Amino acid sequence: MSVLNKLKAIIWPVVYIILIATVCVNVALIFHSYYYTPIYISGQSMEPTLDGFGEMVDYGIIDDHPYAIDNVTKRKNRFKIITTYYPFANGSSSDYKGGYVHGGENVLDENASYKIKRIYAFPGECFKFETDGSTVNFYVKDGTSPLTWEGVKPCQITFDRKIDLTNTSRNYNYVHDEPLGEDEYWVMGDNYDQSFDCFSTKKPIYRDNIVGVLIAIEGQCKISSMAKEGDDGTHISATCTNRKRYAWPKYF
Repeated sequence: MSVLNKLKAIIWPVVYIILIATVCVNVALIFHSYYYTPIYISGQSMEPTLDGFGEMVDYGIIDDHPYAIDNVTKRKNRFKIITTYYPFANGSSSDYKGGYVHGGENVLDENASYKIKRIYAFPGECFKFETDGSTVNFYVKDGTSPLTWEGVKPCQITFDRKIDLTNTSRNYNYVHDEPLGEDEYWVMGDNYDQSFDCFSTKKPIYRDNIVGVLIAIEGQCKISSMAKEGDDGTHISATCTNRKRYAWPKYF
């Protein structure tokens, strides 16, 4: 075999591999851009898990398709991080015009912004939070009658939480002994002291308030041109500049 033929035998397979790799990368990028929704973290409510405070904040993607939300809500995928609008009707905390009415025709406020939280409890469940002097333990059980917590062990928490037990403004001992309703969910931020959530209001959110499921945090960026500074959560309307991408995304 001549040298030219040997080169062709080597070069063409390499060219094919490069072409196939290029096509795969472009397809993945297109899928990423059109299938997922980008988000940017704003506020301290999910520290230390997510960074939304300071000049550089986390950015990533959520899956807002119904099947992704059903995968969390129907399968009781506890402690999954989700994005939601707030139904709480006390003043400016509601993301709905005129407040939220469960089962009614609700309209989002023009300044509504995603809130990003973890799901702790699901429909039909009772739960409680209890301090032991060093942390806050979380217990959950089906709301069967008679209700007793004897023998119930705390849930295993595999993520870091930011809890200041010296903060006298919050009492972390709380019992919710009425089962959550058919369409009710209890969500909280990881930074208990700074998060405005179900624990703050002692009210659940509803299935139709849930917008998406966090898939990955891909890097950090600087937020500019933000139309409205929210209490916490994410802002998809903000401009992301000075983008720094992680070598590998943080998947959730």
